[in-house]
Amino acid sequence: MPPEAEPTRPVDLSALTAKGRQPASRAGLSGLRRPNALAKTSATGSAALKKPTTGSLTAPTADARASGTGPTAGVKRKVVDSEASPAPNRVLRPRTSSSGTPASVAIKRLTAKARGVAPVKPPALVGTRPAPRTTALAKAATNRPVATAVSAMKRPRPGVTTKPLVASRTIGRPAVSRSAPSSVAAPTSNGSATTASSDPTLVCVMPKKKKRAAWDTKGRLEDMEEYVGFMSQQLKNNDHNMSGLRGELQSSQDKIRELEQFRENLRSKVQVKEQENTQISHQLAELQSALDAETRNHEQLMALARSRHAQEMAELNAQYANLKREAKELGDDLRRTEQTLSLKNDENAQLRATISQQSASFLTLESSCQALKQKLAATETTLSEREVYIADLETQLRDANRLTATLEAKIREEETVRRKLHNTIQELKGNIRVFCRIRPVLPSDLGDPGTSLPSAHATDDLTHHINYLDNQPPGQRHELELIQTTDSASGGKATTKQHPFSFDRIFPPASSQGAVFEEISQLVQSALDGYPVCIFAYGQTGSGKTHTMEGPDHPSEATMGMIPRAVRQIYEAAEALRDKGWTYVMEGQFLEIYNESLNDLLAESSTLPNAGSTTTTAARKHEIKHLPTGKTVVTDLTTVVLDAPHKVHHLLKRAAQNRAVAATQCNERSSRSHSVFTLRLNGRNALTDETSEGVLNLIDLAGSERLAQSGSTGDRLRETQAINKSLSCLGDVIYAIANRDSHVPYRNSKLTFLLQNSLGGNSKTLMFVNVSPLASNLQETLCSLRFATKVNSCQIGTARRVVK
Repeated sequence: MPPEAEPTRPVDLSALTAKGRQPASRAGLSGLRRPNALAKTSATGSAALKKPTTGSLTAPTADARASGTGPTAGVKRKVVDSEASPAPNRVLRPRTSSSGTPASVAIKRLTAKARGVAPVKPPALVGTRPAPRTTALAKAATNRPVATAVSAMKRPRPGVTTKPLVASRTIGRPAVSRSAPSSVAAPTSNGSATTASSDPTLVCVMPKKKKRAAWDTKGRLEDMEEYVGFMSQQLKNNDHNMSGLRGELQSSQDKIRELEQFRENLRSKVQVKEQENTQISHQLAELQSALDAETRNHEQLMALARSRHAQEMAELNAQYANLKREAKELGDDLRRTEQTLSLKNDENAQLRATISQQSASFLTLESSCQALKQKLAATETTLSEREVYIADLETQLRDANRLTATLEAKIREEETVRRKLHNTIQELKGNIRVFCRIRPVLPSDLGDPGTSLPSAHATDDLTHHINYLDNQPPGQRHELELIQTTDSASGGKATTKQHPFSFDRIFPPASSQGAVFEEISQLVQSALDGYPVCIFAYGQTGSGKTHTMEGPDHPSEATMGMIPRAVRQIYEAAEALRDKGWTYVMEGQFLEIYNESLNDLLAESSTLPNAGSTTTTAARKHEIKHLPTGKTVVTDLTTVVLDAPHKVHHLLKRAAQNRAVAATQCNERSSRSHSVFTLRLNGRNALTDETSEGVLNLIDLAGSERLAQSGSTGDRLRETQAINKSLSCLGDVIYAIANRDSHVPYRNSKLTFLLQNSLGGNSKTLMFVNVSPLASNLQETLCSLRFATKVNSCQIGTARRVVK
C-alpha cells in the first residue's frame, strides 16, 4: 500500500469500478479525508453486492493472504453449500500488518485532532439502504450505456445456475453472501486459483469491533485499512463479474453476427432459388410452345393422311368398278359361249338324225361326226386356255396400274421434297448474294474499234491491277485484289495500295454467258417453285450490265443473256412438270424508270418518252403498290402471256426499241434508264389441287457515271443526275439495311420503292456487280466493289413461298 494519498481528492468507489484499474488501497485512503463520500460509496457498494449475479467470485491469492500486505489482508472467506443449512458465520479478526501503520498517516490524524477537527470515523454500514444493483453497475460501466449493462445483468450465462442473494448481519456489520456458479475459483498454496466442483455460497463478513478510543490512532487506522481491504475485495469481485458480463456480451454479439450472416446466406439462397424458379418457368413456357407446335404439326399430318386415304379409297373404288365391269363382260362371253355350244349340240343332233336316216352314208357321217367332236374339244380347250390367259393379263394390268399410280404419287411426293431441299440449299447460300463479273477487254478499249479482239498479252497489260487471291478454277473464284498505284506529289517513289474483296462468286473476263447462268439457274428454279426472285445488275456505265442481262442485239446460242436463258429454263422445267400434274401460265411485263418516272416498254411507242425529249403523247401514269400479301404491282402495265419461248425474244426486241438509250463520252450506246423485266409464274397441280405463284424480276440498272468523264449536258445531264440520284438512294437503303436501322428510306426514289420487297426480306435476291477491267476506271471499280461488299454483308429475312 502506498505510504501516502492525496488528502484533497475524494474518490467514489463506483468510479473506481468504472475505471477498474486504480489500486484499492490508494482509493480507500483518499476516501478517508471525506467521511460523507466514503459512506455514500460504501452504501452503493453494499447495495451492489446484494444483487444476484452470474459472474464467478475469485478470492485473493495465497501469497497475498500470507504476507498480509495486500489490500484484502485479514479478510477470511467461508464457503457454505446453498442447499444445506447455513452454519454460523465465522468471524475473523484482521491481522495487523507487519509493517505497521504509516507514520505520515498517524501524524496527519494527530494534527487534525489538535486543530479541533473531528477524527475520521468508519462509515456506518449497519442499517444503510442498499441501492439497486443495476444502478451501481450502470455507474460503473462508463464505456457502455445503462440499458446494455442492465440487460447484461438480467441475462444469465449459459450453463450457470443463478442462486438467490443471501444477506445477513454479523455482529452489527453488513454481511454479504451471494450465490456462486457451480465452479468457484479458490486460491491454492502456490497462489493459483482452483475450482470447486460444488455450488458454494461466498460469505464476506466484516467482524464487529469494539469502538476504539480517540487516542488509539493506530488501532483506528488498522480498522480503516481492514475496511478498505474488504471494499477492495468487493471491487475485485465486481470487476470480475463485469469482465464475465463483457464476455457474455461479446459472445452474444458474435452470435448475432453469425445469425446475420446466416440470414444473408439464406437471402442469397432465396434469390438463387427465385432465379432458378424463373429459369424453370421460362423452360416450361418453351416446352409448352414446343408441345403446341408438335400438336399443330401432328394435326397437319393427320389431315394430310386423311386426304391421302380418301384419294386411295377413290382409286380403289374406281378399280373395283372396273373389275366389276370386266366380270360382267366375262359373264356375257360365257353366256355367248354356252349359246354357241348349245347350237353346236343342236347341229350334232341334226347330224346324228341325218346319219340315222341315211344309213348309206353312215360311215361318212360317223367319221364327220368324230371329226367335229375332236374339233369341238380342241375349241373348248383353246377357249379355256384363252380365258386363263385373259385372266392373267387382267391381273398383270391391274398390278401395272397400281404400280403406276404408286410411282406417280411417289414422284409427286419427291417433287415436294425436292422443292423443300432446293429451297433449303438456297437459304444456306444466303437470301442475298453478290456475283462479280469483270468485263473482257474490247477492241474499243485499245483505241481502234475496227480491230479484232485484243490478244492475251494486251489484255494482261490492261488488267495487271486485278489479282485473284484464291487458286480456284475460273468459275469458282471468290476473292480478288485491286492494286492501286499512286504517284508521289513530290516526285518520289510511287506508293502501292492493295484492296482485297470477297464475293459469293467472281467471273473473270473469259467467263461465258452459259457459265454465268449456270450459277443463277437454281434461283430461276426457285421462282418456278413459287418464291419471289430478284436478279439485278449494278455497275458503272459500259461495264457490261445490259450484255449480261439481255445479250447483244443479235444473240446466238452462246451469247444469250440471263433473261432469255431464264425463260427457256422455265419453259423446259414446266414441260417436265406437266407429267407430274403441274400446268403453268406465264405472264411478262417490262418497264423502265426514266428520270424518276415509270414507262411501259411494251406499250405503243407513241406513248413513250424518248431519250432527249421531255413530252409524251397520251402517256399513262403508273403507280407502284405493295399489297399486304407481299406482292408488288405496277398499275396499267401491259401484260403479255408467254406461252412459247419465241415470244420472249419478240418481247425483248420490242422493249429494246422502246428503251431510252443515248451516246455519251463513256459509252456510245448508254442506257439512260433502269429496266425491270417481271415474269409471273402461276402454277396449278390438277392432282393435288396445289397452286403456286412465283415472280422473277430481272433488272438492268443504268450505269453510274461521273459528269466530268461523261461530259453530259442538257438532257443527258438531267438523265445522269436522275440515274446517280436513284443509285445513291439504293446505296442509302443498302447501308440502312446493313446497319439494321429502324427506318429504311425506300420512298426516296422510284427504284428503291419498286425493290422494297426484294431488298426487305421477302425475296431471294442476287446482285451482279459488273466492273471494267481498265486501270483508267479503277476508282469507279473500287466504288462499285465497295457497294457490292456492303450489299453482301446485309442480312435479310427468309423468303416465303406463295402457295394456295
